[in-house]
Amino acid sequence: MQYDFISRLNHWIIAITMIGMLLFGLCLAYGGLEREARGPLIEIQRSVGILVLIYGAWRVAWRMISGRSPP
Repeated sequence: MQYDFISRLNHWIIAITMIGMLLFGLCLAYGGLEREARGPLIEIQRSVGILVLIYGAWRVAWRMISGRSPP
């Protein structure tokens, strides 16, 4: 099974971004930062999360448009 370049790129961008978001969230939760220092970082994580959601919707739309690869 061979996926096109855009489908593979979409997959890896989402995978790397989700792993990064998970690690960033764990650092925020258990990193020992003061509450005041975490506030702006949480806002950044929230903004990036919204962008990941939008990009994930693009990925689903691309999959529906391009269809499945032949077996």
